[in-house]
Amino acid sequence: MRKPKTDVAAQLKAVQVLAELLAQDLPPTAWSVYARSPACLHGNVEHSGSDTPDGIGAAHDEIEQWARFLKVDVVTRQNARRETLHLLAEGVHKGVEIEVVAIVPDDGGAWRERLGS
Repeated sequence: MRKPKTDVAAQLKAVQVLAELLAQDLPPTAWSVYARSPACLHGNVEHSGSDTPDGIGAAHDEIEQWARFLKVDVVTRQNARRETLHLLAEGVHKGVEIEVVAIVPDDGGAWRERLGS
């Protein structure tokens, strides 16, 4: 059964914005396009070596680039078991909701020392 036209239209809008995002000088991201209205994209930054302080810091740097593009602050959420951190940049671009996340181990903040903060 075909989705309601509003959901299809939302996906088309999200794909158009995604094509624009891919042409930008932004970190590579794995994308999901949701079949719902309003238009929504979910990106997952997968940084190799993200289990080391340098890798966690690099993942944070990449999320920070997305946050600057979306004109938002990075939000850090700890998962329920306190094993991982979700670094999030959530905003709207051209009417499409965009969420970009990096999931990294919670190393107690050792990666922040790498940044000198």
